[in-house]
Amino acid sequence: MSLSYNDYNGFTFIELLTSMVILVIGILGICGLHYAALSGNKTANQITLAVTLAEQKIEELKRLGYANSELSDTDGVKTDVDINIKQNPALFTDPDHGNDSPVPGMTRVWNIADDTPSPGLKTLTVIVGWEEKRWHYMPTTTIIRSRDENE
Repeated sequence: MSLSYNDYNGFTFIELLTSMVILVIGILGICGLHYAALSGNKTANQITLAVTLAEQKIEELKRLGYANSELSDTDGVKTDVDINIKQNPALFTDPDHGNDSPVPGMTRVWNIADDTPSPGLKTLTVIVGWEEKRWHYMPTTTIIRSRDENE
């Protein structure tokens, strides 16, 4: 009894090679998704840290007196509390108050606008920026009111 080609039930070299190529393409796709997830997590962590730094500074500044020098509008410009840093980069590069960030790689600045939006109020914008392939900015704004001494 002799075996013919039709009696052989194994895989040919071409079939094995084709399945290996499909497997490698699938694994490379999964690796790309894994890299994208890691990159997204890193960016999310940076955003969380930036928001935390901005909120900490806002709370610190709100505890100061209304007339404190840290809450002074050094340039008298009432529009420097905008949050559109891409359109107006001077909000970050030429702020009322400079970097005091406790975290390496993060820059934290703040701008004050006196009597904005009305007398007795100050608008405070804290901007945290960091460079990761390009600059990212996280602006946070609040309003501080003068406290009446009789309160």
